Amino acid sequence: DRPRCLALWTVLLHDRQPLDPRTMLRLAGGPGALLESMLWARDWATDRRSTADPRGRTTLLRQLLVLTSMQDQAPLSLSQLVQLWTGSFGRLLCAPLRVHEAAWQARFHESARGTISAEMYAQDDLPPCLPMVRLRQVLWRVADVQEEWPAEVQALWRISHERSSAREVGLLWRAAPHLLQDG
Repeated sequence: DRPRCLALWTVLLHDRQPLDPRTMLRLAGGPGALLESMLWARDWATDRRSTADPRGRTTLLRQLLVLTSMQDQAPLSLSQLVQLWTGSFGRLLCAPLRVHEAAWQARFHESARGTISAEMYAQDDLPPCLPMVRLRQVLWRVADVQEEWPAEVQALWRISHERSSAREVGLLWRAAPHLLQDG
């Protein structure tokens, strides 16, 4: 019942042409249509096998979810933000590396003059993960830890909900201290 959403999902999985977030944003018809397509795919797209490079398409899907989560042209409620990163897309949520956080800080510094459009997010090398500030918004609003999330994201959820052990905090601190620091 959503032919445009199905068509975009089919392109994402099976088009052998090189694709990037900017191209997919254009094919979707803008940020609102991309949001609709991502929410539809999360709930209804049962085919996840890709005939194109699976690793590249997983990275692209992560970037599209990040783009959808970060843009401010199409209204995205906090419940929609949580929906994007739970369920079938939950396994794609990851914590940012230091290099990703630095890239996000540079973007935020550049945008001090105003907001960043979806097109601006899509044109450069978009990190395949949310910045910590947005990741925390997701984690705070999810009622229970998701089994599909990577171990460090699960640990961050438990820490943010005050359900972690000192050992878990210590292990995460040794492995990735930037995840536990404020800005």
